Amino acid sequence: MTTAPLPPDLPAQIAAHLGGVRPAGHLLVASLAESVADRRAHQHPKGEDLYCHNLASWAGERIGPVLRRLIDAETERDRLRVELDKRTAQHAEAAAALAEQVQRSGQRIREHNADREELERLRAELAAADTSVVCDAEGHAIPHSSSCPSAARTERDRWQALADALNAVGSVGIALNGTLTYPATHPVMWDRDAMRWVLAPYDD
Repeated sequence: MTTAPLPPDLPAQIAAHLGGVRPAGHLLVASLAESVADRRAHQHPKGEDLYCHNLASWAGERIGPVLRRLIDAETERDRLRVELDKRTAQHAEAAAALAEQVQRSGQRIREHNADREELERLRAELAAADTSVVCDAEGHAIPHSSSCPSAARTERDRWQALADALNAVGSVGIALNGTLTYPATHPVMWDRDAMRWVLAPYDD
């Protein structure tokens, strides 16, 4: 059985009636409970029951502190209920803020992963591209085709790079044996064994 709470204005009225009465301690509460049990177990005579009257009179004299304890307990209960409602609302607000923060963090993680995947894709494309560089006689890099500088070089680009290299050398001659000669000391000759063009051994 659930006890209905006191009406909102009743605790103040009871407190005004009690005045400065202090709340009952646990020993008094236990004694009052024993007096109730004694009255219930007492063999009631047919006439006047002085024993029960005495117990009722003793309990009545001590009901004020019990009521004070009851009012204090009701007041504290109501305060705790208000505090509980307040903290429940604060918890719900904090939980909502945390959920929003987790959602934003998840979005940032997804964006970071997408950026990383895009970076890996670009790295793979860069690794697949032909990034070899042809240098002229002075060690300057000859760039790829200006129309598409970042693309892999075509066959025409390779021949153009060769022409650019020869032009950069300046005066180049061709010997009877097919050797490309330079007025300085670095002739280029065809190595039949290696099947490629090579620099001739340097002769002091």
